[in-house]
Amino acid sequence: MKLPSRLLLALKFLLACGLLHIPPALARQPSQRKASPTQVKGTRVSLTPPEGFTEATRFSGFQQEETGASLMVTELPGPYTEVTTGFTAEGLTSRGMKLLSKKQVKVNGHKGLLLHVAQSASGVDFLKWLVVLGDASATLVVTATYREEDTKALGRPMQAAVLSTRWDRDAAPTAAPALFTLKETPGLKEAQRLQGAIIYTRDGTLPGKPGDEPFLIVAPSLGATAASEDVEAFSLARLKQTAAAEALTVESGAPLTVDGLTGHELVASAKDPATGRDFTLYQVMLVDAQGYYLLQGRVGGADRATYLGHFKTAARAFQRTPRP
Repeated sequence: MKLPSRLLLALKFLLACGLLHIPPALARQPSQRKASPTQVKGTRVSLTPPEGFTEATRFSGFQQEETGASLMVTELPGPYTEVTTGFTAEGLTSRGMKLLSKKQVKVNGHKGLLLHVAQSASGVDFLKWLVVLGDASATLVVTATYREEDTKALGRPMQAAVLSTRWDRDAAPTAAPALFTLKETPGLKEAQRLQGAIIYTRDGTLPGKPGDEPFLIVAPSLGATAASEDVEAFSLARLKQTAAAEALTVESGAPLTVDGLTGHELVASAKDPATGRDFTLYQVMLVDAQGYYLLQGRVGGADRATYLGHFKTAARAFQRTPRP
């Protein structure tokens, strides 16, 4: 799947990192009452979530706590035609998803696609409704995710929710609260924010290809995630889910406590399957009551020693933002 340079790392993170874990619970039958569209913080989008959904605290959208179902809104600064190239059966299969249906739709005056997708994660089967809208300059992806066993209660309401999307391209996005800060980021500048995550690169821009250029992604788990009491094992399992990393070999690992959070630090070597080039992967996982924070850096070539040091400094400078 080929993507424009500005979106390559961002979409790979959102679609392939596997941060979203939905805990089991019982669904409630949504009522059929009409509701007004609700603005999604951090976006120029409003939509009507099913009854029982509340504003999410770790991503732009809504969630239903008792089922873990979610509505996630992502605005991307890239061409619709380029982004949707990856929304094929083959492209989705490469990301662990199965395409069930796909059709063209028109939503609030915007032409786009409606997709129905199946995915399994952590032994649970999920279904997703996606609406993808856009033009030559920007793309909007609205994703509704729910457990397959909750289809009777949530299937149609979630489809209706994504189709209720209103995208005001001329509006200024509302502010979304920051979940964390890095007090020090030597050798790194903020390049992009997506769904509560921040991507840092050497010069503050996303590279056209991952290559040897260093980057660091810091992200919360998207939704309540029951992290294992064995943080080391959980962190290692998460490392093995990293996209575009083959022949992954752990070089070192150690417990780490940052901002009062228990965590684990790993350094590993890997090979990029697309280029065959070796690179170094750095990861810190910090566990909190709602899930975890993941800090993952990648660097290749002669910058390894320097940027491993930078990644470690940035990780130890992690600090959660106090909630109001």
